Amino acid sequence: MDKTIGYVLCCQSPALFLLTLVLLFASLLRRRRHKVIAAIDVILAVASAILGVALYFIGLRYEHFTIDDFYHVRTVGWVGFGLVAVMSAVAGLKAFMKMADERRTQKAAIRAENARINQERMAAEAEARAAAQAAKEAEKAAGEAEKTAPQAQPAPADPAPTPAGE
Repeated sequence: MDKTIGYVLCCQSPALFLLTLVLLFASLLRRRRHKVIAAIDVILAVASAILGVALYFIGLRYEHFTIDDFYHVRTVGWVGFGLVAVMSAVAGLKAFMKMADERRTQKAAIRAENARINQERMAAEAEARAAAQAAKEAEKAAGEAEKTAPQAQPAPADPAPTPAGE
């Protein structure tokens, strides 16, 4: 079996088709958040598909494989498949970890906000209790002051007021 660089490159066309599918899937996932990167993914997918087709035809022309075993993935092709699969898995894992970190950060922010709101509520309740206690004490003090104060007798009313002009 021929192990030249041309043979190795021509056998990478199945991996390029897999890369095309991965890039198209990535562009679909990214199209809402990162439009420019999604467009770059589509451009790279088209380029890898064109390169895969070109490598197939070059491999047929230089007789690295024939039309009968055209669909057969050779050992060096499996290496390319493996590389694409590993790179895709690493990229997927990175994206998953990034989403998990973002979610963890959001949850921490929500917990901090809830704790702040809870502290404000508890402070307002304590303030309301203190105000109610102060009002009770003031009422109680007023009631005691009323009981201990000597009963004031009503002052005699003034005789009829005299008109000012007389």
